[in-house]
Amino acid sequence: MNRVLYGLGLGLMLGVGRLSAAEAPRWGGYLESRLFLLDGPYTHPQTALWNRLMLELRGDVNPKSQVVILMRGSQLSGFMTRAVMVNDTNGYVQSAIPAEQLLLDRMYIETEWNRWRIRAGKQLISWSFGYLFTPLDIYNPTYMLEPGFEVPGIAAWRSLVRLSRLSNWELICIPDGSYTQSKMTTRLITNIRGTDIALNWLHNGVTDLAGLAVKGELGIGYWVESAWYYRSANHRLEGCMVTTMGLDYTFAIGNGCYWMLEYFHDQTGFPAAEYATSRYTAMTEGRAFMGRNYAAVLSSYPLSNRVSLSGAVVLNLDDQASVWVPQIEYRAGVNLSCRFGAYLNPSAIGSEFAPSLPAELRRYQQTSQVFCWIRSDF
Repeated sequence: MNRVLYGLGLGLMLGVGRLSAAEAPRWGGYLESRLFLLDGPYTHPQTALWNRLMLELRGDVNPKSQVVILMRGSQLSGFMTRAVMVNDTNGYVQSAIPAEQLLLDRMYIETEWNRWRIRAGKQLISWSFGYLFTPLDIYNPTYMLEPGFEVPGIAAWRSLVRLSRLSNWELICIPDGSYTQSKMTTRLITNIRGTDIALNWLHNGVTDLAGLAVKGELGIGYWVESAWYYRSANHRLEGCMVTTMGLDYTFAIGNGCYWMLEYFHDQTGFPAAEYATSRYTAMTEGRAFMGRNYAAVLSSYPLSNRVSLSGAVVLNLDDQASVWVPQIEYRAGVNLSCRFGAYLNPSAIGSEFAPSLPAELRRYQQTSQVFCWIRSDF
């Protein structure tokens, strides 16, 4: 399989090289290595290494069209090659993760014609104003410990029409056989006195949603986003709403201290008393969170041009579970940075972030991680 991907990627790169006689294709990307140390009350310290390469190639077809190809390679070792998964009896089993992967992460052509912009192929899709909690994003998984994680692309057709200087209409289609297996979203975005307002319609397989998103600034930045499940074959979801509200502000303290607060309410969530018996249902529904009420707090402060501090906390307000992520980043050069930090999990056993595991998997109970990352962009 890897040979096929290598060959396909090489062929595409050579093809892009012939697209433009006026300008050579542009290369870019980064190489990143992450070292982890895991420990907890029921295990001895364990280590893991995660190496990742992102290689991007852009080529101009003409002044209004371009082709983009991005390949992702990753290598895992240690405890990161094993994952704890829930099965159909709400029990837990250990599952293996491939140690090496090579993916054609993105591959699309983008073109403009008058007011139209079309992007076709495997691409990155962003469909939410939220930071961690994204009710209107039916495409991307949520990475609680790293909300800005660069997710893989999705094969789709995307169209944008500029209706006026401040208004756009967008449509995304992800065909997957029948209508009840495919995904489709459309939205009308406009700006009224500095406030972005988006009216959304979303089709996610057997579920249809309507949504409203608002983002602006009134002395402090704010955003509100809500989705309504107005039709679903899963009757547990039908008629429910999911809403997030956020605020952010940079205080004039020293070099500028940034704070963000985001609240999330999910009517489709489970009561805390039902977490243990509902984990498989949550997994089949593709849920990122099990509960109904959450909060996230993020803060960052640059000590200098090279060193910055940051921290994040994610709280389940129903069962008081929490995850803390303190970090310090050092920029060693223009394209070289190092990051030190930890994922700390003080949650009680049986809560969402520290589920009660069977004896054979108890070494993963209430574990925390310390990490060191180094990244070079090119």
